[in-house]
Amino acid sequence: MKKKLLVLMMAFAMILAFASCGGSGGGSEAEPEAAAEPNAGVGGIVFVLPDGWTVSGSSLEGYLEVTIPDSDYILYANIFGEDDLENVNRWNPEHGADSLEAYYEKNYKSEEALAKEGLESTPVKVCDTDALYNKFKTESGGYIEAATTWMSDGEIYNIGLVNYDSYGEDGKVNDDVTKLTDEEIATYEDIVASIQPGDGTAIQKAALSADSVGSIAFEAPAGYTLTAVYEDQITFTKDGSEVTLQFNVTHEDDLKNMTDSDGKHPESLQEWYEQFLYEGIEETEIAGYKGHVDKWPAEDENYYNCSAEFLADDGIYNVYMGTDAWDEDGNIKEDAVSLTEDDMAVFDAFVASLKKK
Repeated sequence: MKKKLLVLMMAFAMILAFASCGGSGGGSEAEPEAAAEPNAGVGGIVFVLPDGWTVSGSSLEGYLEVTIPDSDYILYANIFGEDDLENVNRWNPEHGADSLEAYYEKNYKSEEALAKEGLESTPVKVCDTDALYNKFKTESGGYIEAATTWMSDGEIYNIGLVNYDSYGEDGKVNDDVTKLTDEEIATYEDIVASIQPGDGTAIQKAALSADSVGSIAFEAPAGYTLTAVYEDQITFTKDGSEVTLQFNVTHEDDLKNMTDSDGKHPESLQEWYEQFLYEGIEETEIAGYKGHVDKWPAEDENYYNCSAEFLADDGIYNVYMGTDAWDEDGNIKEDAVSLTEDDMAVFDAFVASLKKK
């Protein structure tokens, strides 16, 4: 699961480095087709989504993904903060900086960055704050990204339109890329024009719900809050703690994003699953399938994470409970919090609750 999350993080970082240079328009001349009251948001902003535009991914840490009907594109909104800057400085240092303000100036506002990415940049206002509305046009004409970026309360806000399938594995634009329509761009500009200060996190939290991932249902753990929901992954966070419980599924078409120790893509889910069946692992039945549980103490004899995995008909399912216990060098932090017996009991109960829908 960690490898999959790393792939997603790196893809997210690439989008930030590119689309964060994106901007949003000041609104189209046409009347918005959405409801008058804000019905979506992240962090300290709220905005209006049109009828039919539905939230497909949401994290209380500051990310929202919205499905657009009859479109290859999604609308996303995210917040880039100090923790994200640390990750960029570690994994993508050429885009890094000493502060968020410097990062914003370097990657979003500098003429060099805009010219390098070939962006059409227009200064706009969002909530009376200076922002940039950037669009990316292909060599053959037509736009394939639009995004608006600004700083507020010491964080970088970004909202835009993107189609992840616009690019190949080499990062280049695909020949058969689908272009944004004039209607999609106009509706996007209306959404940006609707942005106002508000408790976007509260709107997200009220809308979060899930009782299954893929073909497997679960029972929500008591004392934990659902903090992130995506199509193939959910996250619970222990109330008053940094302990998280994640449940996700890897499908056959995800294997193209996976690599083994030799850098090769696995040919099947079975192959990917079996590489984690090492000697001494606890094999058991989970949700009616053969699976295994991984519980090993760290060098200090404390438990900082545990996991369970099984291969079902439609993918590899993984349950992971852990704390933020390791530093970037792989050493246990001095203030690391270990899992308690109660935490491990919650993990066991969650795994036991899994069943086919």
